[in-house]
Amino acid sequence: MNMQTEIDFTQATIQGSNFDERLDRERLTGQLKAIYEFMKDGRFKTLSEISGATLAPESSVSAQLRNMRKKPYYFTVEKQRRGEPTQGLWEYRLSVVNKLTLQK
Repeated sequence: MNMQTEIDFTQATIQGSNFDERLDRERLTGQLKAIYEFMKDGRFKTLSEISGATLAPESSVSAQLRNMRKKPYYFTVEKQRRGEPTQGLWEYRLSVVNKLTLQK
């Protein structure tokens, strides 16, 4: 994917029983964009690393990675264990190719 391509994060599908369009959309789409910008290099990163770089809480980072897998983006978000497998530490990588790119 050409990383110079501008992605419109305002079209993100955001759901939840506590989501208030007026109060939450700008903040959450801002998180989505910041996470994308940090992750687009294709390197594996932990939730903690992403959170530290974007200032989004880890729970929000996890939710936004899920959102990146959904319409309208359809990114591939890979995950793998980091370090000692029994410690339960996961790292994530955003694929540089998505279904939007393939449609163009």
